[in-house]
Amino acid sequence: FGSGVNVGTISVTSATSLTAAITVDASAATGARSVTATVGGLASAPASLFTVMGLPAISALTPSGGRAGIGVTVSGANFSTTAKVKVDGVQVTTTWIASSLLSFTTPAHADGPATITVVSSGVETSAATFSYDTTAPTVSLDRAAGQSDPTAGSTIRFTLTGSEPLDPATVGIADFTLTNATFASGSPSCSGSTCTLALVASAQGLVAVSASPGFSVADLAGNATASLTVLRGSVLYDSIVPTVHGGMAQWREKLFAQMYLNASAAADFLNLPSNSVVEMGSKIEI
Repeated sequence: FGSGVNVGTISVTSATSLTAAITVDASAATGARSVTATVGGLASAPASLFTVMGLPAISALTPSGGRAGIGVTVSGANFSTTAKVKVDGVQVTTTWIASSLLSFTTPAHADGPATITVVSSGVETSAATFSYDTTAPTVSLDRAAGQSDPTAGSTIRFTLTGSEPLDPATVGIADFTLTNATFASGSPSCSGSTCTLALVASAQGLVAVSASPGFSVADLAGNATASLTVLRGSVLYDSIVPTVHGGMAQWREKLFAQMYLNASAAADFLNLPSNSVVEMGSKIEI
C-alpha cells in the first residue's frame, strides 16, 4: 500500500481472497496506491486497487439558514458516494452530487442553530451551523423619513419596515392598494429589512397607501405574513400656488382718496350740533 497505509491482521478466507485490517495515517498522501500480496514468498503483480482520500470537510451550507422542509446544499471536499449528513447528530437522507457536493432536506427543528456534520468513509467532519427560522416577520408602513405632509412634490415616499430582513422577491405592487397615485418606476425597492414605496400623485388631494387583500411578504427564510401595521399611510399633495390679492385696483384707490379729501364730516353735512353727536367705533384704512 505504500507509506502512511498500515496493514494489520490478515485473514485468508479462500484460495482466491483474503481480508486485511488497514489504517491510514492522517499525514498519508492522497491518491491511488499500488497493492501487492505476498504468499509463500511469491508476490503478486502490483494493482491500483486502493485510493487514499483526504479527510472530508464542510466549507459552506447554501442556504445557511431557513425553515424545515427546504433543500440545503453542502459544499466541501472528499465526500464519498456513501457520505451521510447529520443534523444535531441524527442522520438524514443525503444525496451525493459530487465529491465536493451533497444535498439534504432540513428536518423539523425548533428556531435556533443546528449542528451539521458529514460522515464519509467512517470519518466525521467538523461542524457547520444551520440557523432555523420558522417565525414570520412583523411588518409596518409609515411615511418615509423626511417626507413632509402636506407636500408640493408629486413623488411621495413611504417606508415598509420588517422586524428582520425581507425577501425583495415577495414585495410587489400587487401587495398594496393606492389612492390617488401610481407606483414610480422601480418601486417598491428593498434593502435589508426596509423597502421604499415611491408613489406619483395623480391629482391634488390626499395620497394614501394600504395593504391589498392579497398582501403577503416573507423573510429570507420564506416565512410569510399577511398582516401589515399602517402607522401613517397618507400624505396631502398640494402643489397649487396661492393667489395674492393686493386690495382694490389702483384707480379705485385714487378715486376713494380724492373723495375722502373733499368729503365733509357727517355731522357737518347733516348740520348736527357737535354736542349732540356721539361717534362709535374707529376709523380704518381701506
